[in-house]
Amino acid sequence: MEMGDLELTVEKEISSTPANIYNALTDPQILSKWFTTNAKGDLSIGGRYSNDDGDEGEYLELRPFEKIRYTWDNPNHYPGTEVSIEIISLTYDITRVRVTHFKLESEEAIEEMKSGWSWALENLKQFLETGIPITYEKWKRQQQGGYERRGRRAQSEPGARRKCTRGTPTQRAPAARSLQGRVSPRS
Repeated sequence: MEMGDLELTVEKEISSTPANIYNALTDPQILSKWFTTNAKGDLSIGGRYSNDDGDEGEYLELRPFEKIRYTWDNPNHYPGTEVSIEIISLTYDITRVRVTHFKLESEEAIEEMKSGWSWALENLKQFLETGIPITYEKWKRQQQGGYERRGRRAQSEPGARRKCTRGTPTQRAPAARSLQGRVSPRS
């Protein structure tokens, strides 16, 4: 493989609908609640996005509730690359989100972006399922084994989930309820 031909794929299943996930990934106000600060964007093909973390680029493909593809031009983190986010409905309220970052130039770039995208997907999951985002620092501590106690027992491994028997994920997550109906498919 030549330099710039490497790619990374990270995915996560989230208890939310494709519409809620698409809105959380494209609406600047919602992005500013869970991912970054001062997000801005023109949600159209050729439209630009940016935020205070230095992320910026141009939308290349927008298929509401299915796919987002854009250039990645963060000057500090592998500018000149591309990102594709696929939103795959598994059931009514279980959705797989697959992020593929293209044109990376080294194994170091893959490792750095793997950490960033893994946090982003876990943070998106936390935000949509509980209404509470998780900071990168807290997520990193959890990955290194420094789990924080919640309730009566601590989670013992990164993917551990507790079963909640009250209501559906949409009923439990205030963030998910607030996102419904934000974007509708264009005819």
